[in-house]
Amino acid sequence: MSHPLYWTAQNFFYPIGNTPAISLTQDLSPEQPADILLLGCGDPRNILFTLYSDLSIGARKYDITCCDLEPAILSRNVLLFSLLENNENLDTVWDIFYHFRINERAFKILTQHSQQLYNYSSTVKSWRDSRYGSFIKMVDSRTLAELRRHWKNYAEFPNLPAKRLKQITKGQTELSDSVLKKLHFNITPGRSAGMLWDEATVPIAGMFRKYWDTGTIFTSQRDIYSAIRLNPTFVYYLSGEKFNPHYGTFPSGFHLTPAFAPMVDNSKPLPNITSKIINICKQQFKLWCKAFKTARAADMLTIRLYCGDALAFCHALNNFALTNQPKTNLFVAPWRASRIHLDELSTSIPSAPTSFDIIDTSNLTDHLGLINLLIATRPLLKAEPMSQAVLYTETLLPSGDDVTQSFVDRLGIDISMFSTLLGIVPRSYVSGFTTQSNIHELLMAGPGGSPSQFHERVAWTSPTTGDQYALNKGILVGFDVGDLARALYRIYEQMFTNEVAPAILSYIRNMGARFQVKVHYRRETVALLFRIIQRQVYVQDGNWDDVFRAFLQISLTNNAGEMEPFYYQDLCIQLHLHGVCTIPALAPGRCIKVHPSIQFKPSGQSKQPPPLVCVVLTVPRKHLQVLLQDIQRIGQPTLQCILRVGDSSRPHGMHMFCTIHAIWGKCARLPGSDKAILIEDTQGINGTSNLVVMFWVDAQILESSRHIVSLSLKHTLLTATSFTNTLGPLLEIFVTSITDQKYVKVLDHWPSLASEIPQDPPSPSPSLEPYILPAITKSQENHICRAFTEKRGYSIISLSVIFNLEPTTGTETLASKTITATQIAPCTVELANDQIRHLAHFPYPIQGARHRLHIIRSPPSIQITVPVSEPQSESGYFLDPFPIIRRNAYTPWNIHHLSLDSLPLLDTRNLEKLGWLNLHGAMQLSDREKVIASSCIMGKANPENVLLNVKESIHAILLHSIGLYGRRHRALIFSENRGGGIYMILLVGGVRLDPASLTVVVDTAVLPLSTTKLPRFVQEIRELETPVQVVTNSHERAAWKKLIPAFVERCRTWQHKPDCEHSICQVTPIPPIDQNPICTCGQGSGFTAAEWQIPEWQGLLSNATRAAISPLFGVSYIERVGGAAKNRSAFTQRLARYQLGLNGKPIDPCLACRAFERSLGLCNRCSTRLYSTSCKLNKPNKISPTCSDALNSGSNLTHIDIKSKTPQEWTLSYHVGRLVLVGALFNTLAPSYRIPWGCRVRQLQALPRSRFPSKGDLVLARLARPH
Repeated sequence: MSHPLYWTAQNFFYPIGNTPAISLTQDLSPEQPADILLLGCGDPRNILFTLYSDLSIGARKYDITCCDLEPAILSRNVLLFSLLENNENLDTVWDIFYHFRINERAFKILTQHSQQLYNYSSTVKSWRDSRYGSFIKMVDSRTLAELRRHWKNYAEFPNLPAKRLKQITKGQTELSDSVLKKLHFNITPGRSAGMLWDEATVPIAGMFRKYWDTGTIFTSQRDIYSAIRLNPTFVYYLSGEKFNPHYGTFPSGFHLTPAFAPMVDNSKPLPNITSKIINICKQQFKLWCKAFKTARAADMLTIRLYCGDALAFCHALNNFALTNQPKTNLFVAPWRASRIHLDELSTSIPSAPTSFDIIDTSNLTDHLGLINLLIATRPLLKAEPMSQAVLYTETLLPSGDDVTQSFVDRLGIDISMFSTLLGIVPRSYVSGFTTQSNIHELLMAGPGGSPSQFHERVAWTSPTTGDQYALNKGILVGFDVGDLARALYRIYEQMFTNEVAPAILSYIRNMGARFQVKVHYRRETVALLFRIIQRQVYVQDGNWDDVFRAFLQISLTNNAGEMEPFYYQDLCIQLHLHGVCTIPALAPGRCIKVHPSIQFKPSGQSKQPPPLVCVVLTVPRKHLQVLLQDIQRIGQPTLQCILRVGDSSRPHGMHMFCTIHAIWGKCARLPGSDKAILIEDTQGINGTSNLVVMFWVDAQILESSRHIVSLSLKHTLLTATSFTNTLGPLLEIFVTSITDQKYVKVLDHWPSLASEIPQDPPSPSPSLEPYILPAITKSQENHICRAFTEKRGYSIISLSVIFNLEPTTGTETLASKTITATQIAPCTVELANDQIRHLAHFPYPIQGARHRLHIIRSPPSIQITVPVSEPQSESGYFLDPFPIIRRNAYTPWNIHHLSLDSLPLLDTRNLEKLGWLNLHGAMQLSDREKVIASSCIMGKANPENVLLNVKESIHAILLHSIGLYGRRHRALIFSENRGGGIYMILLVGGVRLDPASLTVVVDTAVLPLSTTKLPRFVQEIRELETPVQVVTNSHERAAWKKLIPAFVERCRTWQHKPDCEHSICQVTPIPPIDQNPICTCGQGSGFTAAEWQIPEWQGLLSNATRAAISPLFGVSYIERVGGAAKNRSAFTQRLARYQLGLNGKPIDPCLACRAFERSLGLCNRCSTRLYSTSCKLNKPNKISPTCSDALNSGSNLTHIDIKSKTPQEWTLSYHVGRLVLVGALFNTLAPSYRIPWGCRVRQLQALPRSRFPSKGDLVLARLARPH
C-alpha cells in the first residue's frame, strides 16, 4: 500500500451513500459489455441506477467488481441484492436498507434472511452452489468469512442480552440527539436537487431532522410508532458493536430535482412537499430494483466482492494480471495482519476481469490522495482499442482557499506533463467543456466562502483516444535524463509540501497554526509512481539508473525540502524494494558484523544479513493513551518510526520511516523455527493487546548498539502545535534501544500469520522486467516522440517526432518539393508533398499550426516539432471538439450517453417554476466568455470563440423550447447569416431532466438540410407552426455539423446498418459543409410517443433523427465559471444566515412577532423574509404587506444585481417579457428574471445615500399588480 499509516481511534460507518446516484456506463458505447471496478463502492445505488438508466442495444453484460474497506457495507449490499432476488416486497426492502428503526415484520424478514445467508456461506463451495452464488461472487475466501460474521450478528440480534441491547439503544439515542443538535439545518442532502438546491434546502433539512429523530422518513405517525426495532445492519461495523453511522447518514442517493420541478406526471397530487420527495425517492428505488430483476432474469449481471484496502487491491490485481500468481505480499488493509490472496478470483468460471472499461473511485481521493489512486488504477484500465476505458475520480472535501482550484492543487504539477508521463488526462481539460453540471456547487460555494463540501467529479482517459488516427498507434514518448529527473522531482516535491522540520516548530506554535493537512503520500508512493512511469516512458540519452541518480541528487541539494535528508534512507529502500533502482549502499555482497548485544539470527542458510532487515517494534498500550484521549481534537495523525544514533537530530544520525505497517497483537518466534509470526488481536484497538509496528531498514544498523528506535507522529502543522509540549520536538510516543529484546526484534524477514509464508526482502520480479521500457538505442530513436520541458521541469514545452525516409528515394523526396505539415486531428500531423504522405502521431494534443520542420539529409529524414496544446487555444481538440469514435461501434468521446425515454419530462406549462433554467443555460459560459459575448460583437464572431456561440445557441434552444422567451416554439430553423441559407431544422419533443448529471436535455428530432435536400421539404417547412429562426455564422455552422452527430450517437437505440454511409471510412468523416453529417440508419426511429404526434411534423420526422441536445459547461478548474452569479446569489447569503444562527445565536428575529427563534423559515410567498413557523401558520395578518403585494401580483419578489456604479445605467426596461437591467455586462453576467405580462416595476429598494450601488449589491424590485 502506498498510503501512510494514520491513527484511527474511531472509524466512520457510511451505511448509505451521501451523493446522488450516477450511471457507470454513461461513457461506453451501447453495444459493448461492461467490466467495471468500483473502489470504495459504498451502497449499491450506482449499480441499481446504471441498470435502470443504461443505454444499451440488446442486453449488455455487466461484470462489476466491488471493493470496500468496510465489510458491513458489503454485507448490507448482499442483503439487498438477495432480497431482490427473492422478490421481497420493495417497501419492506426499503425499510430494511434505509431506516435504522424498523417494524416487527421487517425485523423478522431481516433476521431470518441473514440466517439464510449465514448458512449458505459456511464454505466458499456452499456459497458458490447457493442460489445467490451464481451472480454474487467473492474475490477471495477471506471476504466471505468477513461478511459471514456480519450476517451472524444480524441473525442473532433478536437474542442479544438485554444489557447489551440497552447499551446499544442508549448509544443510538445519544448519537441522534448529538446529530440533531449539531446539524439542525443540514443542507448537504439537497445537492441532488441541483439548481433547485435552494428550494430543496428547507424541506430536506426537515426530513433530515425527522430521520435522526425517528430513524425513518415516514410521515405517518402510525408508521413511525410501529418502527420499534433497532436495525442491526446499522450496529455492526469495523469498530465493533455500536450504533455509530456517520452523522450525515440520510437516504441521499436519489435525484430530487423531479420533486421540485414541474413534471409531466399522471400521479395524484400529494399533500405537501415532504410527501412528494419521499414518493419520488421510493419511485426511483422501485424502478431501479425492477431493472435489477430484469438484468438478473436475463443472466447479464455478475457482482464480485472484495473487502480490503482499495490501493492494495489494485496493486494485487495488477500483479495477478502480470504474473498469474494469486498470492501476494500485500496486506489486505492497514492494521491487519492478513495478506491478499486472490484465491476465488483466480479460479473463477468464467474468468474474472483484471482490467476494466470503467473504474470508479467514489470520493477516495479525499481519503487516499489523488496521485495514489492514479498510480494504482492506471495499469488496470483496458488498453484495447475496442474499449473506451475511463477512470472517474471524485472529491467532496475542498482543498485550499479557492474550491475551484482544489483539483489542480491536489495534482500539483502541470496537467500536460503529468498526463504525458502517466498516459491519462482529465477529459474535460483537453475538451474545454463538460456535459456534467456542477453549477449548483459553484453557487453554493458562496462569495468568498469556503464550504465544508465541494462535489467535483473528473473523468480520466487516454489523451489520444479522441483522435481516430492516433487511437491504435501505441505512441511512445521519450525524455532526456535531466528533463525527466526534474519532472519527477516536481511531482515528488508536491507530494511532501506538508513536511515541517522540527527546527521551526516553535515558530509555528507562536503563529498559532491550527489546521490539519492530511498526509496522503509516503516514500513508497514515489517508488510506485516511478515504476509505472518506467512502463510508459523511454529515456533518450541514458538509462533509468542515470535518471534516478539525477533525481536523488536534486532531492538532496534542493533547499525546499528541509526534511528530505531525514527520509532519504526510506526513499532509497523503497526504490530498491520495488525494483526501481538500488544505490550502492544497498547492493548485495556487503560484509556486516552484527554487534553482540543485538539479537539477530538469519532464518535461512546464509550467515550474512541481507541488505535490508525488518525492525519489529512492540509499543506497550499504555504509551498510546495520548492518542486515545480527546479523539475529536487529535484527529488522524500520521504515524512513523524514527531510527537515530543516541540523541542525534542531525540528518546523518537520524532516519525517519513512513513506510510502516502496524497490527494489534504480538510478534513471537515460531516454535522450532527461526521465523517469527504475528498473532493478531481481532478486537483491534478495542482489545487489550499492544501495538506491533514493522518497517524495513538498512542492515548496517546491526553493526552498532547505539541506535534508538521509536514510534512517533509525522510532523505536520497540526501535530506540531498539538503534541510538541506532550511528546517533545520529535513527537515520539515510545522510545527504546535497538538492543531491547523485550520490545525490539530485528529479522531478516517480514513476519506474517502462522498460516502464511513469511516475507523475505523482495527483489525485482523477473516477470515484471519486460514491462519496463529500456533505454533507447540509436536505431529506435526515430520511432519515439521526444518531449522537451522548460528548464525547471514544471511543464512540457514541445514534442518532436522524426520520420525516416527510404534511403533509396529519400534524397529525391527531400529535393523534389517543399514538404508541408498540416494538423488533421488533435494529436496527428500530416507530412506531405507530391511523393509522400506520412502521419506523425503525438501522445498529447498539439498546436500543429506552430510546427517547426527540420530536414535531415543523412540519413534522409524529417523532424517535426510542435508545442503541446493549451486550454482556450485553437489547437488540440479545438479542431475536432466533439469526436465520434469508431471502435466496435460509434460512440461520442466527450459527451455522455443517455437513455432518453427513461428521463423525466418537464411540464412546460408551469413557467413560474422553470425560471431557473435561464440561469442554468447562461452558466454554460465561463466568466471570460461572458465578457467576450457582451463587449465585442466582432470578437465574438472570431473562429476561436465558436464554442461560445454554440453555447448561446443551446441556451436559445432551451428557452424557446420551454417558452421563457414568451411563446413556446417547438420548431427551430437554423440558418447561416450572409446568405448561407437554412441548414438544419430542430423539432422539439420536450425538455427532459438529466438528474444524474444535474442538467437538462432537449429531446429533438434533427433534420440536416443541404442545397439539394432543402427543396424536398419546402412545403413541410411552410406548414410548421410559428417556427423560430436561429441565425449563426459560418464557423458555428461548421461546429454544429460536428456536434449534432455526437448528440445523435449519445442517445442511439438503433444499430448502424451494414451499408451505413460512415462504415466505408476507417474514421468517422467530418462532412463538407453542404453535406449531411448524420447517416440515415436511424431516420424515423424513436418518434412513437405522444409528444411527437403533431400532424404537420410527420413528413419531416420520417427523415429526421432523434438527438439529445444539452448544455456544454465551462470547466471551473481551467477558468473561472459563475463568478458573478456566485457573488450575487441571494441563496448563499440566506444560507450563511442560517448557518450562523445554528452556532448558538440567532441573528434574525421573526419579522412578524420580532421574537428571536432558532426555527425561523422562509416566507412561503416571497421566499426571502424570515418568519417563525407559528406566525406563518397562525398569524397571516402579521406577514409583511410587501410579501402580500408580491403574491397578489402573481410574481415573487425579483432580485436585480447592480453591475455598474454609473447611475444612468440603473434603468429598467422590458425585453420580450423579461425584466432586464440595462448596463455594462448585465445581460450575460446576470440572469434575466421573467415577470408576468402587464406587470410593471413599482419601486426599487432604497440604498443608503452615502454611496452609490456597487458591484454585487442586491436590489429588491417590487412589482405592481397587473392592469
